[in-house]
Amino acid sequence: MPPESERVTVRLPEDQIKKLDRLIKKGEFGNLSDAIREAIQELLDKKYTPENLERRTINFPKDSISNLEKLVNDGDAIDIEDAVRNAVRDYIRGRVRRPPANSDS
Repeated sequence: MPPESERVTVRLPEDQIKKLDRLIKKGEFGNLSDAIREAIQELLDKKYTPENLERRTINFPKDSISNLEKLVNDGDAIDIEDAVRNAVRDYIRGRVRRPPANSDS
């Protein structure tokens, strides 16, 4: 937990609490506060994306995630996001033809 923090009370529907509890039991979070803090951080990261970037959320098939994790484990990417950025960049470079640079010489 951050050294300086404020207590905030929030009410959540029972079904959301049950889903969060399942994630905690699976070991994805230490407790409910950790889960909520991470969700809030993801929201803030999404809403405060630098102006030169546009954030997109996409769903991948599990086998694709396994392949991305292998790239990370093999050292081809620093994390899954990096592997996805590299793959998208390489795909776009292969598909989009850029017009030749305008040379006046």
